[in-house]
Amino acid sequence: MTEPIKVLFIDDEAEICDLVSRMLGGDGPLTITSVLSADEASRIIPSEPPDVIVSDYAMPGTDGITLLKDLRKEGNTIPFIILSGRGNERMVIEALNSQADFYLDKGEDIVATIQLLRHFIAQAVGRRRADEAILTYSRHLEELVQDRTRRLVEAQRQAIIGDTAFIIGQDLKEPLEILEQEIKHAQEIAGLIPPAGEGKRCRSNLAKSFATKEEQLQSMKRILRDLQESVRPRKATLHDISFREYYETVIRTYPFPRGTVLSADIPLDAVIKADPALLDRIFFHILNIASDTTPRNGTLSIQTQEYLNQVAILIADREGDDVGTTHLLRPLLSSSPGGKMPGFPVIQHLLAVQGGDIAVSSSPHGGTLIVLRFPRGQLPPARPL
Repeated sequence: MTEPIKVLFIDDEAEICDLVSRMLGGDGPLTITSVLSADEASRIIPSEPPDVIVSDYAMPGTDGITLLKDLRKEGNTIPFIILSGRGNERMVIEALNSQADFYLDKGEDIVATIQLLRHFIAQAVGRRRADEAILTYSRHLEELVQDRTRRLVEAQRQAIIGDTAFIIGQDLKEPLEILEQEIKHAQEIAGLIPPAGEGKRCRSNLAKSFATKEEQLQSMKRILRDLQESVRPRKATLHDISFREYYETVIRTYPFPRGTVLSADIPLDAVIKADPALLDRIFFHILNIASDTTPRNGTLSIQTQEYLNQVAILIADREGDDVGTTHLLRPLLSSSPGGKMPGFPVIQHLLAVQGGDIAVSSSPHGGTLIVLRFPRGQLPPARPL
């Protein structure tokens, strides 16, 4: 159904107002409001803004051109059509320079004039509505980009905290365990000191020292537990997420270095079950590190493989086994046998709480392949026709 168009028609002759109102509003989506002066129109426009204004050029008092100029000075962009019974080139130029949308001579054939006026009205209003739709879409797109940016920044913050906590935990876990064993061993040796004479005093001093060290050791272990617990993901809230849509809105918009080529093969029905916030953290880890280590003109390919209960997301820096292929992901691997990329345990844990897992492989001429496996989601039900 065509959306109605409200027309404000201005002419100082009542007979013309009645004639145009009957012929222009006789059928179709146009609703006509007629007034006999520009001053009356100025009082109506703020409270009942029309979709388009059609005004006679010359009228007693304020004429159509003056009304048009006043509206444009106020920043009002309502479509405006100038209608005149005695037009000339000067009037046309003045009307268009004053930002009129169209200029139309009344002419002798009233039927032809009305048909042309109807066409101009539809064109002017359609153009304005298209501009408004584009502006609305642009604002929505800007809000979407801001939201994605906020989510990526939050994912980055969480990822950095998570990595830091993990690294600290891993780096200090073994030394603390060794220290704990050394304290126990020292206590056993101290137990061999004779309990009499000077030995008694020595054993007492050592016992106090051991108690202090034990207390400090337990305090450090509690700090590490609290730190790691603070960044440990809580119970994941899984949603059905179209990975094709996620690729378009998140991965494709990621600020890779200039020259990086993304290649994707993701069907529309590739749906995963994932927690949106944890999904952002996972891909922040991978994309951020890949971006930092990307050689010039590197290529990153992403595709999906669907199984009965899982969807595998394959991220590779290769297309075949070409020795000359530029590898983006290989710097993510350590040089040790079976080495994993930085943050691998964090990603592994984030996937595990969502019912997924990760595998990483690399070969000298085959590049690097990361496989993320998620539970398979479901497409939303089709809307009835």
